Amino acid sequence: MYNQADMKYVDYHLHTHVSHDAVGTILEHARQAEKAGFSEICFTEHLDFYPSGDGLSCSTIPSEAQLERYLEECAMR
Repeated sequence: MYNQADMKYVDYHLHTHVSHDAVGTILEHARQAEKAGFSEICFTEHLDFYPSGDGLSCSTIPSEAQLERYLEECAMR
């Protein structure tokens, strides 16, 4: 039998503003997850980074600068 008090709340399928179907930064998601009581989260971005303004197309391969900005965002604490 499990003890509900010992349960961990996790979400292993989150996307940020770099994916075509999501909004919000890593930090915004992390803060919201903490408020909601999640103990772990994981970002699973789509390869189609950086959607166009109208959301109809994406830069399939991020530029080096885009990737560097994303990795810097990942390292924020």
